Amino acid sequence: KLFNSQELAITLWGYTTLNHSSPELFDTASHQAMQILSTFNSQEIANTVWAYATIGHSATELFHAISQLIIQRIEIFNSQVNFDNANVNNKGGCPTGNLPPELLNTALSSKTSSTKMDT
Repeated sequence: KLFNSQELAITLWGYTTLNHSSPELFDTASHQAMQILSTFNSQEIANTVWAYATIGHSATELFHAISQLIIQRIEIFNSQVNFDNANVNNKGGCPTGNLPPELLNTALSSKTSSTKMDT
């Protein structure tokens, strides 16, 4: 049975956290990750990239494929944000994608602080 994306990312993270270099494991994991890369979520991608970079193991093909996946997901995300903003505009709302970042950050931080529970 092959590891799923979570199992693979956590295993690489664990080996790297222990600073245990295993070139054969990292090579094999790279090949398997290439086969199931579309199933990786953002945390699994980040953990995998971190593990290879931190342990210093080169995986050029994997990193290229990850780059392409991230670019594709950013483009999909941007398309979705534009679509959502268009829908909000048609309903008379305020699209957050057009707000200046400092205004959006202020609005979000005040919303977060006003909803925090006292401990």
